[in-house]
Amino acid sequence: MKQRRFVLGIGAQKSGTSWLHRYLESKKNVNLGFRKEYHIWDAKYTSACSQFRVYWLETLISEEKRKIWLMQNTDKYYFDYFCSILDMKDVEISGDITPSYSSLKSEVFGAIKSSFAQRNVRVSVVFLMRDPAERCISALSMKNKKTKFRNDCSDELIKRAKTDAYKIRTNYDETILELEKAFSVNEVYYGIYEEMFNEQKIEELSHFLGVDSDPSFAQIRFNESPKISIDKSAITEIAKEYKKVYEFALKRFPQVETLWANINLAGCFGPLFVSALTMSAFAESGYGIFC
Repeated sequence: MKQRRFVLGIGAQKSGTSWLHRYLESKKNVNLGFRKEYHIWDAKYTSACSQFRVYWLETLISEEKRKIWLMQNTDKYYFDYFCSILDMKDVEISGDITPSYSSLKSEVFGAIKSSFAQRNVRVSVVFLMRDPAERCISALSMKNKKTKFRNDCSDELIKRAKTDAYKIRTNYDETILELEKAFSVNEVYYGIYEEMFNEQKIEELSHFLGVDSDPSFAQIRFNESPKISIDKSAITEIAKEYKKVYEFALKRFPQVETLWANINLAGCFGPLFVSALTMSAFAESGYGIFC
């Protein structure tokens, strides 16, 4: 009997989820269904994501909307749909990669896990993270494609980064704490966007997902946002807004000290920074440094 796996991608938005979707879609044993982001559980349980609710009248003009409406209103339809995909010949993996699932509580994560377990499907969770300030900037840049702000987007960044819509996608600490109430450590893959695109990390992710590794994807980017103008003072303010996220990440994923450019702007200093500061002060004292 083949192993059936469901990949639950829970974010973070603008942290490589489109890349993850394309990577999985490139595999012969993977079928992710009719869309990347299904927006079922966030639409049901997160007030800041209520815009993803599908209304019955919409189902009359769109078959895709009809399926989403059924999933949002009948949990069984969601699980049965993905199980029907996994019952297809040669398909071992399906999934739902919706970044705003980062807002979900442990009870919802637990219900998803147990409902698939009852159907003999293993759930593997992928949570990708990016420097919080950079994630906010990239999200604003994506929005700016459709709604043009002033040339300098600094004020808009400060305003938006403090809203619930941005916080539920950037409070990685809260997401991880809720996630780990429902899933064990070996059921979750944590990826750091700034180090994702190399052969070693792609191999690690592929092993976790149960697919063949393809290092050529290290050179590929999807859905990148154009650059926008942001003042350094605005970036500093946003970094401080998410100080607790930086502090949490620094403890759980020490590599972010060198990977996340804005971590010091938040007022977080890891051992490498403190060590460098100490060495610099010692050198300036006139005593010199001896090896």
